[in-house]
Amino acid sequence: MNFAASAFMCMLRFCSSLGNIQINDLLEHIRIADILDVCVVTALVYSGLLWLRRRASRAVAICLLLIATLYASAHLLDMYLTLSAFRIGLTVILLALIIVFQQDIRRGFEKLSTWQFSDRSKAASGSVDTLLEAVTLLAQEKIGALIAIQGRQPIEPHVSGGVSVDGRISIPLLHSIFHTATQGHDGAVLIDGDVIEKLGVHLPLSIHLPEVGRFGTRHTAALGLAECCDALVIVVSEERGTLSVAEESRLDTIESIGELKHKLDGFYGRRVQTPKEVAKGNWLTANVGLKLLAAAMSCGMWFLFAYDVETLRRTFRDVPIELRNVADGWVVQDTFPSVAQVTLSGSKHAFTRLDPSDLKASIDLSSVRGNADILLTEEHFKVPTGLSLEHVNPSAVLVKTERLVSVDLPVRPAFTAISGTDRERVASSEPSRVRVLIPESIRESFNEINTELIDLPSIVEGKALERNLVLPPGAKWPDGRALKVTVRFQP
Repeated sequence: MNFAASAFMCMLRFCSSLGNIQINDLLEHIRIADILDVCVVTALVYSGLLWLRRRASRAVAICLLLIATLYASAHLLDMYLTLSAFRIGLTVILLALIIVFQQDIRRGFEKLSTWQFSDRSKAASGSVDTLLEAVTLLAQEKIGALIAIQGRQPIEPHVSGGVSVDGRISIPLLHSIFHTATQGHDGAVLIDGDVIEKLGVHLPLSIHLPEVGRFGTRHTAALGLAECCDALVIVVSEERGTLSVAEESRLDTIESIGELKHKLDGFYGRRVQTPKEVAKGNWLTANVGLKLLAAAMSCGMWFLFAYDVETLRRTFRDVPIELRNVADGWVVQDTFPSVAQVTLSGSKHAFTRLDPSDLKASIDLSSVRGNADILLTEEHFKVPTGLSLEHVNPSAVLVKTERLVSVDLPVRPAFTAISGTDRERVASSEPSRVRVLIPESIRESFNEINTELIDLPSIVEGKALERNLVLPPGAKWPDGRALKVTVRFQP
């Protein structure tokens, strides 16, 4: 824990000094999403460190640390070729890790599958005492034994062979099973709760021979099963008469029967608890040093890859100016200018969240009557968090609005051409007059409103046509909906 705490403090000092970062700048740019990001990565790093401590050799840990250091250095120094090699080889590395550590991945999924369910069965104290007496007798007589007790995870996928017994634990039964005169004495016994399920079972052998040390095949098989699931395996040595227990990928020598009872009581106690109860009981106190180290590494990675110290400035030309919420009874006659040049500042990470096509100035005209010079400020631009408005050119927009007046205009059908007998045709519209809102300044210029052009050759006498009305520039319909009229033709 002391080493992990020291590493955590060193990482914090490194992060605080990286690029002369100021605490105020950090607090200004950090987001809730960044905090959640660090928490998720901390959980993943902690899981990886926990796995490395339990399963991986020191050489594997050093190799992974060197690879991580090389990648971080390449990122800091912008080593393009090295980073390209990492990107190309990432898929291959992931596939290799899945193949090499497929057993650990499967065990992880099996552990997740038990998360929502509770196994309330446990061995009674009498069964535990019977098991302890039987193991003591076997050790005294130096009869080799291998007893696997099932935890929350299934054992069957990891073992082979065996004969079904389905009998309660008893001293004579266990003694007879492991007696050298019986055929199944070299195999393992599977126990679930207080019931002996199978005998003569073959367990997987561990590949971590340094952990086994001077012990033989029974101990190697016990550790192999403990590496595959959460079972507890008791081993009685035939040569020495000593006791060992394999659990959670560890093989420990038992010095006394009291120590073995303590392990069995703890094992059955954990089996009774749901995984949620286990996590609730030790999620703060267990492996504190490792958690601090994982948090420090996650903070360091966030500073290296997510937080940008350098402030960038970028200029965007031809940013459109959008006018919205024009007051009722008013119309925009002119806007100058219609585009602007905008300069934003912020981190590189913040600029990645900006889509230049979405950048625009949005001006609310609900309170504007007549002409107005509107100063462009940061509130007119919607930019991602972490970006600020440095400069706008021009700094103000001239908007000219004009009052609309309601007029009643006659409808005149409009034709593509009129010649010869076409002049003798009579066209009428229904309705013959419509009400239109027209800018006050051009009210006198409009005495009628035209329909869309009608092609004379296509006219069939006595048949009615529907046509849209063409609004004069700046004019509006009173209710905002375009009107259609029916045009009829007489010979």
